[in-house]
Amino acid sequence: MDQAAEDRIRHEIEAEATRLFPGSVRRVEWLRYGDAPIIEPGELVPRFVLTEPRSGRGRPEPREALKAFQTDHGPAIKQFGHELGQRWPEIRHIGVAFEDGDGHGRGGMIQALNEHGPAQRDAVAVTVVLTAAERETADALITAGIASSRAGALRWALTHLRESGLPVFTGQRSCSPGRSAGGRSRWREAASRGPRTCCRPGRPARPGAARCP
Repeated sequence: MDQAAEDRIRHEIEAEATRLFPGSVRRVEWLRYGDAPIIEPGELVPRFVLTEPRSGRGRPEPREALKAFQTDHGPAIKQFGHELGQRWPEIRHIGVAFEDGDGHGRGGMIQALNEHGPAQRDAVAVTVVLTAAERETADALITAGIASSRAGALRWALTHLRESGLPVFTGQRSCSPGRSAGGRSRWREAASRGPRTCCRPGRPARPGAARCP
């Protein structure tokens, strides 16, 4: 995303948030890769700093404040969510934080928006928790231009595994190594050597094929 496109998106989103939530949005902060683990390379994330709702019981907890904001602005939130998907598909996460009249911040969260794109009949959504090392691997694929997101990096890896010719995908291995830990280890070792056809345990192998582990 070049600077002109980024500036346009910032201006449009800030203007729309101010229009839909008058008096509630104190400002919009913009986060980048490295500001939070959930943010991906090249991603721009708006964090909406909202006026903390009043409560007769003192300062509400962040989740209570967010629930009150959602109750007060339900239709506008629905409209804004729709516009994010239609007008600014570059935005994949948004952040929310609250601030009182004295400028004291409280809480804050970043959440993912639904991934945009044409729906597929056989597609399902999954949730994956990545370690720091796994995020680094996925982010390297994004930086290299191989994938556009961490979800895309996982899909790319799964596609290449399926195309790798490993026996688990080709169906060339007809025997089962068993369910024991040793059996699983032998299966991984055999898979690393490439596809082959083997017999069922205890039966002769087909001519030219190695015996089962």
